[in-house]
Amino acid sequence: MKINNISQPSLSICIPTYSRKKFLENILSQLIDLVEVEQFNIEVCIADNCSADDTWEYLSKHAEHKDYISIKSHSKNIGGNRNLIDITSMASANWILVVGDDDMIIEEGLLELMEILPKLHDADYILINTKLDHKTNLLNLNPGFQDLSSLQKSFTLSINEYGFCGSHLMTREVAQNMRSRHYEDLRTWPSFGTFVNNAFPLGKKIYFFETPVVWQDANGQAMTWQPTDWLKLMIRMQNVFLVNLTDYADTLFRTQVITNNISSVLFFKSFYRSLIYSRNETLAVLKSEEYLNLVDVVPWHARLKNIIILSLIQTIPNFITYFIIKRILRKNLDNYVYTGNLDEKDGISQDPEILTKSDE
Repeated sequence: MKINNISQPSLSICIPTYSRKKFLENILSQLIDLVEVEQFNIEVCIADNCSADDTWEYLSKHAEHKDYISIKSHSKNIGGNRNLIDITSMASANWILVVGDDDMIIEEGLLELMEILPKLHDADYILINTKLDHKTNLLNLNPGFQDLSSLQKSFTLSINEYGFCGSHLMTREVAQNMRSRHYEDLRTWPSFGTFVNNAFPLGKKIYFFETPVVWQDANGQAMTWQPTDWLKLMIRMQNVFLVNLTDYADTLFRTQVITNNISSVLFFKSFYRSLIYSRNETLAVLKSEEYLNLVDVVPWHARLKNIIILSLIQTIPNFITYFIIKRILRKNLDNYVYTGNLDEKDGISQDPEILTKSDE
């Protein structure tokens, strides 16, 4: 493990990684340039999750004689999101931003953020818009400090946009609290679960920074997921939301968020795409404990609506699906067959199977 000697950085950028040197070297080269050429007062922390390639050798070479870079390697793979949580302990700045090794930093956004950070003494947590493809305004919020009603309204509309780790800038105190919490309250979505806990039960002061700082998957997506995985991940995210609101007095808010999210167009689209990919696995998801947890929260009329719509989707004949995709949308059906290994231990990806078994 190599610890930096930088006096007092304004921001710690933390990168969990696993066997993805070809992605990591792009963002690390960019960060080195931002420090050494552009003179950004940041430190870089990288935790290698026992990579199977030459990631550690690459890090050791490029971190040498650079006092603003800290690196460490786990002796065994601890699971993607445990690595994401643990890496925050390496940070020495008051503000900590965790990004993926397949992301890139948007220099203009970072410069603007660095200028405003010294003025945000009262903030406990900063939400940041993330750039994804050509979309930049992922979070439906007004810039500045957020009141409770604004956050609740945004969550009720959709929680999916809050899942990107690059959207979450937390203080060292918040990060320390995250590391002390029960892992099952954070699994798959540590940043998201931490935000929910701080914004609602703890009532921390939340600031929204509108300018994107992180370009999600800018290097090209390091892992692709099967449609069945996306459906499971959406359901897991809503369960993480519920777990982190266990002691929250406003039960109506909890009900509204889950009702809207499992009845959203995005949820039904994900279900349909998952059904195309693997009918049996998709139907098994509807019987899973995590999905039933969500159904138990919503009122009976919303539950009935879901049953009807999901049942109707299941009756769509395969030849119609084929016709819509192949003839009307003129897409190759291979586009709907995702590659990727759900059991791959990846440094940053959201893997529900691995991340709940990372001690094994």
